[in-house]
Amino acid sequence: MTEEASQLSKEQKALAQSFYLAFTTEQGKEVYKHFEQECHDQLSFDPESARNTDYNEGSRAVFLQIKSMVNLGKSLM
Repeated sequence: MTEEASQLSKEQKALAQSFYLAFTTEQGKEVYKHFEQECHDQLSFDPESARNTDYNEGSRAVFLQIKSMVNLGKSLM
């Protein structure tokens, strides 16, 4: 267990494990892959539109939170 995981509450650990379980089923893997592609995992900057960049950053932030929770859940299993 990582240092980060050891400092979590019981509820936070349960939530992270739920994320892991939800996104590691066959259907969950498909959804995760879709989010990864659509939510700008790598590049969110749009040189032609600051508004689009802001939107892309928001969706990227949501995906990165999901990714972080899945990885944390994996470390707790």
